[in-house]
Amino acid sequence: MDRKGQQLIAYSLIGLGVLLFAGNFFNIDPGRIIWPLVLIIAGVILVTRPQLFNPSGDVRYMFAGDIVIDENWTVRDEEIRLFAGDVKIDLARVDIPPGETIIAVRFFAGSINVRLPSAAALRVIGNGFVIDSEINGDKRDNILAGLQYESPEYEAAESQIQLLVSCFACDLDIVQV
Repeated sequence: MDRKGQQLIAYSLIGLGVLLFAGNFFNIDPGRIIWPLVLIIAGVILVTRPQLFNPSGDVRYMFAGDIVIDENWTVRDEEIRLFAGDVKIDLARVDIPPGETIIAVRFFAGSINVRLPSAAALRVIGNGFVIDSEINGDKRDNILAGLQYESPEYEAAESQIQLLVSCFACDLDIVQV
């Protein structure tokens, strides 16, 4: 956890402690105040988290909806966050730089569709409650099990794409064209 995350947790704990302490002296029911505050703080964190914890701008964030990344994209390490929706990544018509490029997709529920050129090497690491995947025609249903896939000769390839998926429920479809 980075320094800003630790500070946020520390200030939250201090505020909660002060509220509970004051409740003892002023006959206030802290439960009526704490839960709305927790919801407000959680909402603010969800909205501002990409700016607070990754100021470089390499995070695409959306609460719900579709994120489409196509031929106008510069391939680089990137993180995509959303609560629910679809992520479409088209790498078939872009230049993939030499070395390993990491694309992390984190969301609660939705689908991920990826198109890759046949020359690209791919590694997929998925963690989730349910991940239904189809990678180049190979279908897998993963329930309470991680997903691991690696193209043949991944380590020897000049350009490598590593896709990290963290979700509750996901439909993953990867096609090499």
